[in-house]
Amino acid sequence: MERNHYLAVHTYISDEAKALITTKPDGRSDNFTDEDWLKTMVFEKAQCLQQWMGHDDFFFCHWSAESEQDIHDALDSVGAGLLIQTACYAAKRFVSFFQYNWKPTCLC
Repeated sequence: MERNHYLAVHTYISDEAKALITTKPDGRSDNFTDEDWLKTMVFEKAQCLQQWMGHDDFFFCHWSAESEQDIHDALDSVGAGLLIQTACYAAKRFVSFFQYNWKPTCLC
């Protein structure tokens, strides 16, 4: 089945949930990188491609998935579905600077 791009808005259900999501899990190496994290977010029908997380009570992810439900299923499979509420928005058009071999002239 063809995959679509989705923007997901994830909202923590509580301060405790936020602490669990934003704190390094027990047993995880101190050398665990963002690239390592992205590799853990590859599922049969969905993949998290990008994430934007600040200090707010929500964060954003860019997903490639066959359906919105596949994103929810992926989050549930790693235990995150119980800690966040997620709204997914399908993108009719996806264009990114990173799709091309451009060299940035300004990242302001």
